[in-house]
Amino acid sequence: MTPITRSTAQLYETDFVAWTEKTVQLIRAGQFEKNDKSELLLSGKSGNKRF
Repeated sequence: MTPITRSTAQLYETDFVAWTEKTVQLIRAGQFEKNDKSELLLSGKSGNKRF
């Protein structure tokens, strides 16, 4: 297994932040169909659910 380097970890964090910001923009705009539903978790009465 290849070790995770500091630059790899930073790239992952940068990518995650960009994905999160884009997801928030789409949710706020009501464009739910454009979100990556397989990666979103929703909290409901029965707990967290995947689409």
